[in-house]
This record gives sequence, C-alpha cells and structure tokens, in this order.
Amino acid sequence: ENVNAQNLGGQYIPSDAIVVGEVKVAETLAAPAAEMYPIEIFDALSKQNLGVGVEALQKVRFVVAAPGPGEPQFAAMLFSSMPLQIEKLSGELVDLESPSEIGGHECYPIVDAPGVVLHQANPKTLVIASQGYLSAVLRAGEPSSPPGALAELANDTPVSGNATILAAVTPIRPMAMGMVQ
Repeated sequence: ENVNAQNLGGQYIPSDAIVVGEVKVAETLAAPAAEMYPIEIFDALSKQNLGVGVEALQKVRFVVAAPGPGEPQFAAMLFSSMPLQIEKLSGELVDLESPSEIGGHECYPIVDAPGVVLHQANPKTLVIASQGYLSAVLRAGEPSSPPGALAELANDTPVSGNATILAAVTPIRPMAMGMVQ
C-alpha cells in the first residue's frame, strides 16, 4: 500500500453519478515510459485548442450519471496548473460567439455537439457537460455539497496510478432490482 497516495476525492461528482474516471495528464507525460509518446504533437494540439501547453494540464476527470428517460448526462473537468483563458480556446472547439446562461453560469456551446456546453468553474478549471447536468456537477464541486454514494467512495479511495475509474451501483439499484423482478 502506498502511504503517500492521495484519495481521488469527491469534487464535481453529483449524487446521481455512477462512473467517475480521472487521468493525471502531467504525471503520465512525466513518466519515463512517456519518452516514446509524441508529446510534441499533444503539446501543439493543447496550445492550439486550449491556449496552454500540455505541461499545464494536471488532470482530466469525467463523470457519467445514472441512465434516465432523457439524453445521457455526463461531464468532463479539465484541471490546469495555469489559468485558462476562454478567449484563447479554439473556435473549432467552442463557439465563443454564442454564450448562454445555465443556472446563472455563463456557458459556451461545444461545436458540433448539440446540448454540450463549456463553463469555466474557476481560472484553472474548465467543465464540459451536457446542458442538463452542468448545474448538478457545479453544485457537487462546492465544498458544502453533501456527497452521493460515488463521491463518498471517491473520497475514501487512494490512488497511486495515473488513471483511476470507479463505479457505484447504489444510484441505479432500484432500477436494476425492478428489472430483475
């Protein structure tokens, strides 16, 4: 057991989330095995689309909600070590000319992805989410937010690798039990 391992943490994991995954970008690219990766290509794409080099990208986290009657609900959070500037994002990725507001949060549509928006949660964090899930994800990012089953699991799960995926069945147990009967 790695006593220096940090826990994954429940930030930005809504109570109805059933899957969370996280990739530590900076640590992955700093690993000796990454010497074989085409890091220059990743760096150029990062600068072109995000306005910062790949060395600034700390981690990417994604969450997926329990299935429901509507469209799939999901989000991805990009955490950077440097401030990210919305105006430097690629116009091929984000429609900067068509801002909107969801739950009091300024958002920009993702190009060629209807119903998916980008929001800057803080200077170093971007959230890309389905429109109907953005508010829940941002509420789950608040320290005072009560954790759901998956967030509690993430709070107690130490990570020592560069990628982690957790799943919780508690949010979908009633649906699954109804299908079994």
